[in-house]
Amino acid sequence: MKIVQPSAELVDQINPEKILKKIELCGRVSHQSKLRDDSAEQFVRMLIKRGHESVLEHVSLTFHIICDRAI
Repeated sequence: MKIVQPSAELVDQINPEKILKKIELCGRVSHQSKLRDDSAEQFVRMLIKRGHESVLEHVSLTFHIICDRAI
């Protein structure tokens, strides 16, 4: 039996501003409100506070994961 050392590596480059803007866009389409230049972080915090986490699912990250088959 060969033991494999588990590891995970984020494949995507993360741009926090871009992620927040995409979540804001999806949320504002859903709530039928207008985009503003400086409102992304505040809007995302409001969504989370009110329990509207489904909008967060519009952002995805890709990982390269190596692990043993037994996991």
